[in-house]
Amino acid sequence: MPGVKHAPDAYCYRCPFNKTYPDCDIECVEYIDHMIGLEGGSNKVAAVIVEPIVGSNGIIPPPDEYYPRLREICDKWNVVLIADETMTGFGRTGKMFAIEHYGIVPDIIVMGKALGVYCPLTATVFSRKIASVFQDNVFGHGQSFSGHALGCAAALAGIHVLYEEKILERVREMGEYLGNQLQSLEQRHRSVGEVRGMDLFWTLELVRNRRTKEPFRKQMEKYAYNVLTEIAEFLLREKNIYIPADKFGIWIVPPLIVERHEIDYIVDAVDDSLKIADDAMTE
Repeated sequence: MPGVKHAPDAYCYRCPFNKTYPDCDIECVEYIDHMIGLEGGSNKVAAVIVEPIVGSNGIIPPPDEYYPRLREICDKWNVVLIADETMTGFGRTGKMFAIEHYGIVPDIIVMGKALGVYCPLTATVFSRKIASVFQDNVFGHGQSFSGHALGCAAALAGIHVLYEEKILERVREMGEYLGNQLQSLEQRHRSVGEVRGMDLFWTLELVRNRRTKEPFRKQMEKYAYNVLTEIAEFLLREKNIYIPADKFGIWIVPPLIVERHEIDYIVDAVDDSLKIADDAMTE
């Protein structure tokens, strides 16, 4: 999109600066400070938009220090910080919003998907600081189905269930169990380069060579048929499990109401499927 600049991910496994955490001093976030300056500061930069835990690039939770420092950088430049919680909001990471794990408050939160409980609904929430601007300035916005009663009713009912049935607490319990089970796969399969994620939001990054971290799929080959595709097809055909396969790995992102025995079934199925990747390794 014209006018948008992309910053590097806080991707410790494949650090874009060839550093090692924590000796890197979180250079990935310091680089955003550098970028804002190069672009002209607050005169030219309106906002920094982040997924609190990057999703489609590979489910990448940043180091704990990342967002507190990013908040400082945005405040320094008087730039709006926007958290896109479309993928992580409403309990996926054991809290209502993933940004809560990092102890900072963004200026704007974008949410959708789980918000409407399968009814099409999205929302943009402003902080008081941002909202106050529109007391004296017109916020010209309108959609044919804005505030649609069905979507709003579904959202309210879904939020009620999250709290009434203590779903967030359950996500944390099941998430810890799932994480431990997935970590065991890393010990049994040479093709698993890294297991990373949080609560019910995980990925297994698969590599052709664990020592060099050579991926099965290059960054520009996201949709090319390869080992990751074979694994996804095997799981769907043989185990009746659908999983997304991103650039470098496979996602394990079960429903928030998943049962322990279902997690066991998923992990056992993935265990079987990883033999495909192990056989395709170069070392």
